[in-house]
Amino acid sequence: MTMPLPRQTRLSGLEPLQITPESNFINVGERTNVTGSAQFKKLILEGRLDEAVVVARQQVENGAQVIDVNMDEGLLDSERAMVEFLNLIAAEPDIARVPVMVDSSKFSVIEAGLRCLQGKGIVNSISMKEGEAEFLRQARLVRRYGAAVVVMAFDEAGQADTIERKVEISSRAYKLLTEKIGFPPEDIIFDPNVFAIATGIEEHNDYAVAFIEATRELKRRFPFSHISGGVSNVSFSFRGNEPVRQAIHVVFLYHAIKAGMDMGIVNAGALPLYDDLDAELRERVEDVVLNRRSDATERLLDIADRYKGKKVVYRGQIFQIQEDGGSTWMLLSVTDEGYGFWSDNIWVNYDGTIRGAEDDVITVYGTITGEESYETQIGGETYVPKMRAKFISE
Repeated sequence: MTMPLPRQTRLSGLEPLQITPESNFINVGERTNVTGSAQFKKLILEGRLDEAVVVARQQVENGAQVIDVNMDEGLLDSERAMVEFLNLIAAEPDIARVPVMVDSSKFSVIEAGLRCLQGKGIVNSISMKEGEAEFLRQARLVRRYGAAVVVMAFDEAGQADTIERKVEISSRAYKLLTEKIGFPPEDIIFDPNVFAIATGIEEHNDYAVAFIEATRELKRRFPFSHISGGVSNVSFSFRGNEPVRQAIHVVFLYHAIKAGMDMGIVNAGALPLYDDLDAELRERVEDVVLNRRSDATERLLDIADRYKGKKVVYRGQIFQIQEDGGSTWMLLSVTDEGYGFWSDNIWVNYDGTIRGAEDDVITVYGTITGEESYETQIGGETYVPKMRAKFISE
Protein backbone atom coordinates (compact mmCIF):
# COMPACT_ATOMS: atom_id res chain seq x y z
CA MET A 1 0.00 0.00 0.00
CA THR A 2 1.29 3.45 -0.91
CA MET A 3 1.54 5.75 2.08
CA PRO A 4 0.14 9.27 1.49
CA LEU A 5 2.63 12.09 1.58
CA PRO A 6 2.48 14.27 4.69
CA ARG A 7 0.86 17.69 4.27
CA GLN A 8 3.92 19.82 3.62
CA THR A 9 4.47 22.74 1.27
CA ARG A 10 6.49 21.73 -1.77
CA LEU A 11 7.85 24.49 -3.99
CA SER A 12 10.54 24.39 -6.63
CA GLY A 13 12.70 26.22 -9.08
CA LEU A 14 15.21 23.90 -10.67
CA GLU A 15 15.61 22.44 -7.18
CA PRO A 16 12.87 21.46 -4.71
CA LEU A 17 12.10 23.47 -1.58
CA GLN A 18 10.13 21.46 0.96
CA ILE A 19 8.82 23.36 3.98
CA THR A 20 8.40 21.10 6.99
CA PRO A 21 7.60 21.82 10.65
CA GLU A 22 11.35 21.56 11.27
CA SER A 23 12.24 24.14 8.59
CA ASN A 24 13.77 27.42 9.66
CA PHE A 25 12.25 30.75 8.65
CA ILE A 26 11.97 31.01 4.85
CA ASN A 27 13.67 34.15 3.51
CA VAL A 28 11.95 35.66 0.47
CA GLY A 29 14.40 38.08 -1.17
CA GLU A 30 12.86 41.55 -1.61
CA ARG A 31 15.41 43.37 -3.77
CA THR A 32 13.99 42.31 -7.17
CA ASN A 33 10.96 44.51 -6.55
CA VAL A 34 10.63 47.88 -8.30
CA THR A 35 8.28 49.17 -5.57
CA GLY A 36 10.72 48.38 -2.77
CA SER A 37 14.19 48.84 -4.24
CA ALA A 38 15.20 52.13 -5.85
CA GLN A 39 18.33 50.48 -7.25
CA PHE A 40 16.41 47.67 -8.95
CA LYS A 41 13.76 50.09 -10.25
CA LYS A 42 16.46 52.25 -11.84
CA LEU A 43 18.08 49.25 -13.52
CA ILE A 44 14.75 48.06 -14.95
CA LEU A 45 13.64 51.51 -16.17
CA GLU A 46 17.02 52.06 -17.87
CA GLY A 47 16.91 48.63 -19.51
CA ARG A 48 20.05 47.45 -17.69
CA LEU A 49 18.68 43.94 -17.36
CA ASP A 50 22.05 42.22 -17.09
CA GLU A 51 22.71 44.21 -13.93
CA ALA A 52 19.18 43.55 -12.67
CA VAL A 53 19.91 39.83 -12.99
CA VAL A 54 22.96 40.37 -10.76
CA VAL A 55 20.63 41.75 -8.05
CA ALA A 56 18.64 38.50 -8.18
CA ARG A 57 21.84 36.49 -7.98
CA GLN A 58 23.01 38.47 -4.95
CA GLN A 59 19.74 37.73 -3.15
CA VAL A 60 20.17 33.98 -3.66
CA GLU A 61 23.84 34.11 -2.65
CA ASN A 62 22.86 36.02 0.49
CA GLY A 63 20.46 33.31 1.58
CA ALA A 64 17.10 33.96 -0.11
CA GLN A 65 15.26 30.65 -0.54
CA VAL A 66 12.61 32.34 -2.72
CA ILE A 67 12.89 35.57 -4.70
CA ASP A 68 10.03 38.06 -4.96
CA VAL A 69 9.71 39.71 -8.40
CA ASN A 70 7.52 42.79 -8.77
CA MET A 71 7.27 45.10 -11.81
CA ASP A 72 4.41 47.39 -10.70
CA GLU A 73 5.69 50.73 -11.97
CA GLY A 74 3.61 53.27 -13.88
CA LEU A 75 6.33 53.87 -16.48
CA LEU A 76 6.65 50.17 -17.28
CA ASP A 77 4.65 47.73 -19.36
CA SER A 78 4.47 45.53 -16.26
CA GLU A 79 3.40 42.35 -18.04
CA ARG A 80 6.20 42.60 -20.58
CA ALA A 81 8.78 43.51 -17.93
CA MET A 82 7.73 40.58 -15.74
CA VAL A 83 7.94 38.09 -18.62
CA GLU A 84 11.28 39.43 -19.85
CA PHE A 85 12.93 39.36 -16.43
CA LEU A 86 11.58 35.93 -15.46
CA ASN A 87 12.81 34.50 -18.76
CA LEU A 88 16.25 36.00 -18.15
CA ILE A 89 16.66 34.54 -14.67
CA ALA A 90 15.28 31.20 -15.87
CA ALA A 91 18.42 30.94 -18.02
CA GLU A 92 20.68 31.39 -14.95
CA PRO A 93 20.85 28.07 -13.05
CA ASP A 94 22.31 29.64 -9.90
CA ILE A 95 19.21 31.87 -9.68
CA ALA A 96 16.60 29.58 -11.24
CA ARG A 97 17.32 26.89 -8.66
CA VAL A 98 15.07 28.74 -6.16
CA PRO A 99 11.30 29.25 -6.48
CA VAL A 100 9.90 32.60 -7.61
CA MET A 101 7.20 34.65 -5.90
CA VAL A 102 5.32 36.47 -8.66
CA ASP A 103 4.26 39.73 -7.02
CA SER A 104 1.80 42.24 -8.44
CA SER A 105 -1.37 44.14 -7.59
CA LYS A 106 -2.60 43.35 -11.13
CA PHE A 107 -3.72 39.79 -11.71
CA SER A 108 -2.95 40.01 -15.43
CA VAL A 109 0.72 40.56 -14.53
CA ILE A 110 0.62 37.63 -12.13
CA GLU A 111 -0.84 35.36 -14.80
CA ALA A 112 1.78 36.49 -17.33
CA GLY A 113 4.46 35.63 -14.78
CA LEU A 114 2.96 32.24 -13.96
CA ARG A 115 3.21 31.22 -17.60
CA CYS A 116 7.00 31.72 -17.41
CA LEU A 117 7.74 29.73 -14.26
CA GLN A 118 9.54 26.46 -14.30
CA GLY A 119 8.71 24.51 -11.18
CA LYS A 120 6.21 25.59 -8.55
CA GLY A 121 6.16 29.20 -7.44
CA ILE A 122 4.06 31.48 -5.24
CA VAL A 123 1.50 34.11 -6.22
CA ASN A 124 1.63 37.34 -4.20
CA SER A 125 -1.22 38.00 -3.82
CA ILE A 126 -4.99 37.64 -4.01
CA SER A 127 -7.64 39.06 -1.67
CA MET A 128 -11.37 39.53 -1.27
CA LYS A 129 -11.28 43.30 -1.81
CA GLU A 130 -13.32 42.86 -5.02
CA GLY A 131 -15.65 40.28 -3.51
CA GLU A 132 -15.81 36.52 -3.21
CA ALA A 133 -16.54 35.78 -6.88
CA GLU A 134 -13.39 37.50 -8.17
CA PHE A 135 -11.34 36.03 -5.32
CA LEU A 136 -12.45 32.52 -6.26
CA ARG A 137 -11.88 33.15 -9.99
CA GLN A 138 -8.29 34.18 -9.35
CA ALA A 139 -7.73 31.34 -6.89
CA ARG A 140 -8.93 28.77 -9.45
CA LEU A 141 -6.42 30.09 -11.98
CA VAL A 142 -3.63 29.96 -9.43
CA ARG A 143 -4.61 26.38 -8.63
CA ARG A 144 -4.64 25.52 -12.36
CA TYR A 145 -1.09 26.86 -12.72
CA GLY A 146 -0.05 24.76 -9.72
CA ALA A 147 1.23 27.62 -7.56
CA ALA A 148 0.94 28.37 -3.87
CA VAL A 149 -0.82 31.62 -2.97
CA VAL A 150 -0.44 34.53 -0.57
CA VAL A 151 -3.81 35.71 0.75
CA MET A 152 -3.96 39.28 2.03
CA ALA A 153 -6.13 40.21 5.00
CA PHE A 154 -8.19 42.53 2.81
CA ASP A 155 -11.91 42.32 2.10
CA GLU A 156 -14.70 44.45 0.69
CA ALA A 157 -14.47 46.78 3.70
CA GLY A 158 -10.72 47.36 3.39
CA GLN A 159 -7.45 46.16 4.91
CA ALA A 160 -7.53 44.55 8.34
CA ASP A 161 -5.62 46.42 11.05
CA THR A 162 -6.86 44.73 14.22
CA ILE A 163 -6.28 41.21 15.50
CA GLU A 164 -9.97 40.36 15.15
CA ARG A 165 -10.27 41.57 11.55
CA LYS A 166 -7.04 39.90 10.46
CA VAL A 167 -8.19 36.56 11.85
CA GLU A 168 -11.77 36.95 10.60
CA ILE A 169 -10.82 37.76 6.99
CA SER A 170 -8.09 35.11 6.81
CA SER A 171 -10.41 32.46 8.23
CA ARG A 172 -13.13 33.36 5.73
CA ALA A 173 -10.62 33.14 2.87
CA TYR A 174 -9.36 29.76 4.10
CA LYS A 175 -12.90 28.37 4.22
CA LEU A 176 -13.60 29.55 0.65
CA LEU A 177 -10.33 28.22 -0.73
CA THR A 178 -10.51 24.80 0.88
CA GLU A 179 -14.24 24.14 0.62
CA LYS A 180 -15.14 25.78 -2.72
CA ILE A 181 -11.98 25.00 -4.69
CA GLY A 182 -10.18 22.26 -2.78
CA PHE A 183 -7.06 24.39 -2.43
CA PRO A 184 -4.45 22.49 -0.38
CA PRO A 185 -4.07 24.08 3.08
CA GLU A 186 -0.29 23.76 2.82
CA ASP A 187 -0.31 25.98 -0.29
CA ILE A 188 -2.10 28.83 1.49
CA ILE A 189 0.10 31.61 2.90
CA PHE A 190 -1.62 34.25 5.00
CA ASP A 191 -0.36 37.83 4.99
CA PRO A 192 -2.07 39.57 7.93
CA ASN A 193 -0.69 42.97 6.83
CA VAL A 194 2.50 44.47 8.22
CA PHE A 195 1.92 48.18 8.85
CA ALA A 196 4.30 50.93 9.96
CA ILE A 197 4.71 51.59 13.67
CA ALA A 198 6.18 54.60 15.53
CA THR A 199 4.49 57.01 13.13
CA GLY A 200 3.35 59.47 15.81
CA ILE A 201 -0.27 58.35 15.37
CA GLU A 202 -1.50 56.58 18.48
CA GLU A 203 -3.72 54.13 16.57
CA HIS A 204 -0.62 52.77 14.80
CA ASN A 205 1.23 51.86 18.00
CA ASP A 206 -0.40 48.44 18.20
CA TYR A 207 0.09 47.41 14.56
CA ALA A 208 3.06 45.09 15.20
CA VAL A 209 1.33 43.48 18.18
CA ALA A 210 -1.81 42.95 16.07
CA PHE A 211 0.24 41.16 13.41
CA ILE A 212 2.04 38.99 15.96
CA GLU A 213 -1.13 37.98 17.83
CA ALA A 214 -3.09 37.37 14.62
CA THR A 215 -0.21 35.16 13.48
CA ARG A 216 -0.40 33.18 16.70
CA GLU A 217 -4.14 32.57 16.29
CA LEU A 218 -3.98 31.76 12.57
CA LYS A 219 -1.20 29.25 13.16
CA ARG A 220 -3.30 27.63 15.88
CA ARG A 221 -6.37 27.39 13.63
CA PHE A 222 -4.59 26.44 10.40
CA PRO A 223 -1.38 24.56 11.29
CA PHE A 224 -0.67 23.38 7.74
CA SER A 225 -0.76 26.90 6.28
CA HIS A 226 1.93 29.58 6.51
CA ILE A 227 2.24 33.19 7.65
CA SER A 228 4.24 35.76 5.69
CA GLY A 229 4.56 39.52 5.40
CA GLY A 230 6.59 42.39 4.00
CA VAL A 231 8.92 43.03 6.92
CA SER A 232 10.33 46.38 5.75
CA ASN A 233 6.87 47.98 6.05
CA VAL A 234 7.03 47.90 9.84
CA SER A 235 9.95 50.36 10.01
CA PHE A 236 8.88 52.79 7.30
CA SER A 237 8.70 55.75 9.69
CA PHE A 238 12.49 55.46 10.19
CA ARG A 239 13.44 55.47 6.51
CA GLY A 240 16.86 57.08 6.12
CA ASN A 241 18.16 55.50 9.32
CA GLU A 242 19.12 52.02 8.22
CA PRO A 243 20.63 50.75 11.52
CA VAL A 244 17.43 51.55 13.43
CA ARG A 245 15.28 50.09 10.63
CA GLN A 246 17.27 46.84 10.71
CA ALA A 247 16.94 46.70 14.51
CA ILE A 248 13.16 47.07 14.19
CA HIS A 249 13.07 44.29 11.58
CA VAL A 250 15.11 41.95 13.77
CA VAL A 251 13.04 42.54 16.91
CA PHE A 252 9.77 42.26 14.98
CA LEU A 253 10.87 38.98 13.38
CA TYR A 254 12.14 37.61 16.68
CA HIS A 255 8.65 37.87 18.20
CA ALA A 256 6.64 37.14 15.03
CA ILE A 257 8.61 33.95 14.31
CA LYS A 258 8.01 32.73 17.87
CA ALA A 259 4.29 33.35 17.27
CA GLY A 260 4.30 31.26 14.06
CA MET A 261 5.45 33.50 11.20
CA ASP A 262 7.44 31.09 9.05
CA MET A 263 8.32 33.12 5.95
CA GLY A 264 8.74 36.76 5.05
CA ILE A 265 9.92 39.22 2.41
CA VAL A 266 13.25 40.53 3.65
CA ASN A 267 16.55 41.87 2.35
CA ALA A 268 18.36 38.55 2.51
CA GLY A 269 21.79 38.84 4.10
CA ALA A 270 21.24 42.33 5.54
CA LEU A 271 19.82 41.54 8.98
CA PRO A 272 21.97 41.55 12.13
CA LEU A 273 21.38 38.98 14.88
CA TYR A 274 18.96 39.75 17.69
CA ASP A 275 21.61 39.13 20.37
CA ASP A 276 24.12 41.35 18.54
CA LEU A 277 21.96 44.48 18.75
CA ASP A 278 23.11 47.23 21.06
CA ALA A 279 21.34 46.54 24.36
CA GLU A 280 19.85 50.02 24.74
CA LEU A 281 18.68 50.12 21.14
CA ARG A 282 17.16 46.65 21.41
CA GLU A 283 15.24 47.56 24.58
CA ARG A 284 13.79 50.75 23.08
CA VAL A 285 12.92 49.06 19.80
CA GLU A 286 11.24 46.25 21.72
CA ASP A 287 9.18 48.84 23.63
CA VAL A 288 7.98 50.18 20.27
CA VAL A 289 7.35 46.83 18.58
CA LEU A 290 5.48 45.38 21.56
CA ASN A 291 3.85 48.73 22.49
CA ARG A 292 5.01 48.32 26.08
CA ARG A 293 4.85 51.97 27.10
CA SER A 294 3.08 55.11 25.92
CA ASP A 295 6.30 57.07 25.35
CA ALA A 296 8.07 54.27 23.43
CA THR A 297 8.26 56.19 20.13
CA GLU A 298 9.67 59.33 21.78
CA ARG A 299 12.30 57.31 23.66
CA LEU A 300 13.43 55.59 20.46
CA LEU A 301 13.59 58.92 18.62
CA ASP A 302 15.77 60.28 21.44
CA ILE A 303 18.56 57.83 20.58
CA ALA A 304 17.90 57.12 16.89
CA ASP A 305 20.33 59.72 15.52
CA ARG A 306 23.12 58.14 17.54
CA TYR A 307 22.95 55.11 15.23
CA LYS A 308 22.44 56.95 11.97
CA GLY A 309 25.36 56.39 9.63
CA LYS A 310 28.05 58.93 8.77
CA LYS A 311 28.39 59.48 5.03
CA VAL A 312 31.86 58.93 3.59
CA VAL A 313 33.28 59.53 0.12
CA TYR A 314 36.72 58.35 -1.00
CA ARG A 315 38.39 58.55 -4.39
CA GLY A 316 41.34 56.35 -5.12
CA GLN A 317 42.84 53.45 -7.03
CA ILE A 318 42.25 49.73 -6.79
CA PHE A 319 45.50 48.22 -5.61
CA GLN A 320 44.49 44.64 -4.94
CA ILE A 321 41.86 42.21 -6.25
CA GLN A 322 41.32 38.81 -4.74
CA GLU A 323 38.76 36.03 -4.97
CA ASP A 324 37.39 34.49 -1.80
CA GLY A 325 34.43 32.17 -1.48
CA GLY A 326 32.86 33.29 -4.76
CA SER A 327 33.03 37.00 -3.94
CA THR A 328 35.36 39.56 -5.44
CA TRP A 329 37.21 41.57 -2.80
CA MET A 330 38.87 44.84 -3.75
CA LEU A 331 41.13 46.94 -1.56
CA LEU A 332 41.22 50.57 -2.54
CA SER A 333 44.08 52.93 -1.81
CA VAL A 334 42.20 56.12 -0.95
CA THR A 335 43.61 58.54 1.61
CA ASP A 336 46.34 58.80 4.19
CA GLU A 337 43.81 57.54 6.73
CA GLY A 338 43.70 54.02 5.32
CA TYR A 339 41.87 51.92 2.77
CA GLY A 340 38.29 51.78 1.64
CA PHE A 341 36.97 48.25 1.25
CA TRP A 342 34.14 46.69 -0.73
CA SER A 343 33.09 43.11 -1.28
CA ASP A 344 30.14 42.41 -3.55
CA ASN A 345 29.22 40.78 -6.83
CA ILE A 346 28.42 44.20 -8.25
CA TRP A 347 32.06 44.00 -9.28
CA VAL A 348 31.36 41.00 -11.49
CA ASN A 349 30.16 41.40 -15.06
CA TYR A 350 27.18 39.47 -16.43
CA ASP A 351 29.55 36.94 -18.05
CA GLY A 352 31.30 36.34 -14.72
CA THR A 353 34.46 38.29 -15.48
CA ILE A 354 35.79 40.79 -12.98
CA ARG A 355 34.88 44.39 -13.63
CA GLY A 356 37.78 46.72 -12.96
CA ALA A 357 41.52 46.18 -12.71
CA GLU A 358 44.36 47.29 -10.53
CA ASP A 359 45.08 51.02 -10.84
CA ASP A 360 41.55 51.84 -12.03
CA VAL A 361 40.45 55.13 -10.50
CA ILE A 362 37.08 54.96 -8.74
CA THR A 363 34.99 56.89 -6.26
CA VAL A 364 33.80 54.98 -3.20
CA TYR A 365 30.81 56.19 -1.23
CA GLY A 366 28.79 54.69 1.57
CA THR A 367 27.92 54.77 5.24
CA ILE A 368 29.84 53.97 8.38
CA THR A 369 27.31 53.03 11.05
CA GLY A 370 29.47 52.88 14.15
CA GLU A 371 33.06 52.11 14.95
CA GLU A 372 32.38 49.04 17.05
CA SER A 373 30.30 47.27 14.44
CA TYR A 374 31.60 48.35 11.09
CA GLU A 375 35.15 49.72 11.22
CA THR A 376 37.85 47.12 11.69
CA GLN A 377 41.62 47.12 11.54
CA ILE A 378 43.51 44.98 9.04
CA GLY A 379 47.26 45.13 9.42
CA GLY A 380 46.98 48.50 11.12
CA GLU A 381 44.80 49.94 8.34
CA THR A 382 41.11 50.77 8.57
CA TYR A 383 38.67 49.12 6.19
CA VAL A 384 35.10 50.24 5.63
CA PRO A 385 32.56 47.56 4.59
CA LYS A 386 29.02 48.07 3.37
CA MET A 387 30.09 50.55 0.71
CA ARG A 388 29.12 51.13 -2.90
CA ALA A 389 31.54 52.26 -5.57
CA LYS A 390 31.41 53.61 -9.10
CA PHE A 391 34.07 53.83 -11.77
CA ILE A 392 35.48 57.18 -12.85
CA SER A 393 37.52 55.45 -15.56
CA GLU A 394 37.78 51.85 -16.62
